[in-house]
Amino acid sequence: MAFSLKTWVNRISEYPNRRKLTHEDGSTELVTVARAEGQISAEGNAFSAEEMNDLENRIKGGFDEVNQSLGLLSEGIQAVSKKQNFCKGSDRLLTDVLIIDFTNPTGESNSYGVIATEDASKLLNSPVTDGPFYAYREVLTIKSVPKDYKVIVRLTEAYPSPGRTWIKAYNPNISDWSDWKVI
Repeated sequence: MAFSLKTWVNRISEYPNRRKLTHEDGSTELVTVARAEGQISAEGNAFSAEEMNDLENRIKGGFDEVNQSLGLLSEGIQAVSKKQNFCKGSDRLLTDVLIIDFTNPTGESNSYGVIATEDASKLLNSPVTDGPFYAYREVLTIKSVPKDYKVIVRLTEAYPSPGRTWIKAYNPNISDWSDWKVI
């Protein structure tokens, strides 16, 4: 999405308040007009090149931000669709965020993976439940008894909030998951 920056320039004339009036009979006269606005309750912003150029720069900044985000998102989508190894485990596309093997901390279910969807409502056990969602999943295990492990699932979000980190913990002693938390 391109935005062309325009440089505004103030109009400079010899008689800025002069107007030419044309009467119904075709005759003309030059008049000088002045504001007679009564009491001013709010000054407002002047229409000037300085104000308009500031507006142009803020709009351009917004477009630049959106374009940068779209570029990063596009790169991430292309990498996932091509199954490139942009991160360890990127070829493991997950639809169930909490597919975990509690008895085998090194099992395939506990390996790294990627969540990449335009419709998060199709995911199971996801903290994001609608719209697009792209994240990298890690599973951390802590041995609690000889056969069971406490588990922490950490999602590092790429979209819609790049860098946001979600965690959810499983405690086998009570056989229950915590709620998703943002850290």
